[in-house]
Formats: sequence, structure tokens, C-alpha cells
Amino acid sequence: MTAAYGNLLPAAFLALPARGTLNVHPSLLPAYRGAAPVQRALQARPPSSGRLQAAPCLHAPLDAPDMGPALACWCMHSFWLS
Repeated sequence: MTAAYGNLLPAAFLALPARGTLNVHPSLLPAYRGAAPVQRALQARPPSSGRLQAAPCLHAPLDAPDMGPALACWCMHSFWLS
């Protein structure tokens, strides 16, 4: 299990666990991949609504940034930003 890991993990490392590797990503995949996904989600909110959709995801990483199937996403209620 990895979380908020800022580098690519080598394929040899990803293949170590018998059942695969899981990663917790702090925002909705595939919409907000790569560096600063939370900041990009904040910037992408519709300006007229002031609402933000937060959705951390669990995915099976591949040897590319935030790629691999999303196994689960936890969609949180939107909230107001001032």
C-alpha cells in the first residue's frame, strides 16, 4: 500500500506483493492525476457554485503516473468554499 508517493515506483517493486500493490490517491481518478491533484481539483470547481467534489481513490498502480484501474473512489459531499 502506498499513499502520496511523489515518484514512479519501479515495476519490480510493484510486482513484489503476491496480490499486487494498492495506492491511495488524494483526488478523483482519472480526472486529477499527477502532481498537485488536490490543487487542480480546487482550481477546476465551477466558479459560480463554489462547490468542490472531493473523491480520494484506491487504485492498482502501473509504471506510469497515477495510471491503473481505480478500484474504489469515496465521493464526499460537496461543500462551500468562501
